[in-house]
Formats: sequence, C-alpha cells, structure tokens
Amino acid sequence: MLQRLNYEDKYQPLPITSARVREQRSDTILRGLDSDLSWVAVQVRYRHEFVAVRHLSDIGYASFAPSYRSELHWSDRTKKVDVPLFSGYVFCQLSRAPLKPIFSSPAVIKIVGSRNNPLTVPLCEIEALQALMRSHYRVEPCPYLEAGSRVRIIDGPMIGVEGIVTLNKDKHRVVISVEIMRRSVAVEITNSMVSKIDRAA
Repeated sequence: MLQRLNYEDKYQPLPITSARVREQRSDTILRGLDSDLSWVAVQVRYRHEFVAVRHLSDIGYASFAPSYRSELHWSDRTKKVDVPLFSGYVFCQLSRAPLKPIFSSPAVIKIVGSRNNPLTVPLCEIEALQALMRSHYRVEPCPYLEAGSRVRIIDGPMIGVEGIVTLNKDKHRVVISVEIMRRSVAVEITNSMVSKIDRAA
C-alpha cells in the first residue's frame, strides 16, 4: 500500500537559520535584483511548496506554486490531489520592501542563483505558467527541453503562450520551460490551436 501524501498538511518545525545569516542573505539578494518587481524561484523544503506560498502571501509577497492533479492509489480507493509541478520550488515576486521576512519561514531554503547574483525568471515564463493554471488542459511535468519546433497557442485560455511542440502517444503537447530551473511542463493541445513560429522572426 502506498503511503498517503497530503500536500496540505502543515510542516513540522525545522531548524531556523540565525537572524544574522538571514539578514546577510536578504541584503545580498536586494543588491543583485535588476528590477523592483523581479520574479524569482524560491527553493523550499520538499512537500512544503503550498505552505511556503501561504506564508509568503500572508507577509505581502505575490507568489504561487503551479500544480497539477494526480491520482494516488490505495488497495481500496483512489484519490485525486494537487501536486506541485516544480517539486521543491515556488515563484515569488520581489520588490524593494524588506526581504528578511521571506527567510522567516522554515520552509524557505534559498532564492535560486548565486549569492551575488540571484537569477530572475522572465515575465513571459511566469505569464505562461499562470495562463496554464487558469486553463483546464491536462498538464504534467516533463523532461526539460531546449530545442524543437516553437509554436504559439492561438486559441483558448492560453492564447499567446509560446512553447515547444512534441508528440507523445499520438497526442501533441506544448512544452513550457523555466530556463533558470531547467524544468519543463507539458500541456496537451490540438493542432488547430497552435501556429508555428518562424525562427527568423
């Protein structure tokens, strides 16, 4: 029997980094940001993605953890649960407000990037993920892709989103990638919903 995974459970208390170290982290990140409203990927404890989002939202930071529906099977039943698309990561929009509260949660490990140069997530990738979450298409994690035929979705709730088209079990999928995390997600679409992007454009 599989162990039940409940992503809504509250996390157990974890060791908290000293206030001095957290202050040094926040000051360094603040200097490295290239915009007042940069989106970054925040690494969090395993299975603490939704907890981290709630905490960041409570202290005033726009954040989200893209998720998908997955089935968990037991001997006597099956249940659908929301599972993070990017295990161990959430997205957070930083501003010039104090950054120390971000590290006040035991769920937060670090912001992706080097100590002197935190990496920002392009707004187009954030918007693509948000559009994906608003749609009702089937979505799931997939291997990271860098090359392939790029297409633009021209119909439906994800209109305007760009990605790489692949073929899986006779079904076309558009892959949306987050470059700095080397992670991708895929959404099933029909041929009539996309238009190929000219590489020279």
